[in-house]
Amino acid sequence: SSRGALAWTVKMVASTGMVDAGERQLLVALGARCGVEPARVEQMLEMAQAGRLEVPDPPDAVTARAWLATMAHIAMADGRLRPQEGKILSRAAQQFGLSDADVNLLLRQQYSARVASARDEIRTAQQRDENGS
Repeated sequence: SSRGALAWTVKMVASTGMVDAGERQLLVALGARCGVEPARVEQMLEMAQAGRLEVPDPPDAVTARAWLATMAHIAMADGRLRPQEGKILSRAAQQFGLSDADVNLLLRQQYSARVASARDEIRTAQQRDENGS
């Protein structure tokens, strides 16, 4: 789930021991995209920094890749990827033996899926207009 991926991302970011203002702001923004209130994201961060946020790590590279794809989907929900989001994805990928090339592939796949979805929406809207609906 996107909330599970968010929790894992919070845990992963906090594992460095220092969460800067940019990372904190990004996590709050990602939380908003997942329907998680800022106060809850802050609580998750505090718990993660204290080592009390119990979120399992992906058990294998396949699951890690799926979670990273979810993170990429969340990060690109507004149609663009901020540099800080890219850094977080890259850091998460490295924890599980995935490369920046793997992250870039996931991001290209997410972008392609968004473009295809937008095209479908435009096509559907045009068909409705042609049918007078």
